[in-house]
Amino acid sequence: MKMNTKLALVLGTAVLAATTAVAKPGPVDTLHFSIHTALTDTGVEPGSSGNVSATEVKNGSRLNQNVVVTVSGLTANTDYTLTAQTNGGSVDLDAFTTDNNGKATLHLRTGNGHGKNTVALPDGFEIASITELDVAGGSGNVLTTSGNTPKSVSYSLKKTMDSTVGAKGTLEIKANVKKTTLDVNASGLSGGATYQLVINGTPVSQTYTANSKGRLNIKNNTVGNPLDISTVEIWDSTNTAVLTTTIP
Repeated sequence: MKMNTKLALVLGTAVLAATTAVAKPGPVDTLHFSIHTALTDTGVEPGSSGNVSATEVKNGSRLNQNVVVTVSGLTANTDYTLTAQTNGGSVDLDAFTTDNNGKATLHLRTGNGHGKNTVALPDGFEIASITELDVAGGSGNVLTTSGNTPKSVSYSLKKTMDSTVGAKGTLEIKANVKKTTLDVNASGLSGGATYQLVINGTPVSQTYTANSKGRLNIKNNTVGNPLDISTVEIWDSTNTAVLTTTIP
């Protein structure tokens, strides 16, 4: 039985459209982060110093990171360890030995391939989870980023929030040396109800009200250093989380 050519074309187009609709990908979580900051001596080895340059680019499951650390003024031909402090604890990133002049340059990265003098970052480790970098020797930490104002910072995060009540939400955080802004756009909430923005388990002082259609837009510029943020939640009036996500 022959099928009309026009009908076959229409049906074929409809099938293709349906297939395309089903295959449409969801939103992709992204993070773009770079920082340049100094390592200062802790008093254990006066006169020592260093610098850190780090970048992280994350698109969905794809992750590329690079870290360059330079140190000088340390004890010559001596072993040290580069250690990262995170909200989850301490992570040793690299053990190294200074040269005859007390200097060293470290290269660490994730992504496709590693150079001859490059050390791989631990599996699952993200630069944006670091709250402090230290260089430790036999007498403890000799260099640290703690308390230092970065020379430059660029941070841009966009992430889908999870919900157990059928709501939808997107978190965006942008930061530089001068300020941090946090936006939450949500829908599917209770119209006219009040909600709280909760950072690391602690509500901010202001409350927010969803419009009659259950949409909520939160803008906040008082959240501080984005690297100190590990969780962002939206709570209802009973202090129940209706939207939540972890960072990074």
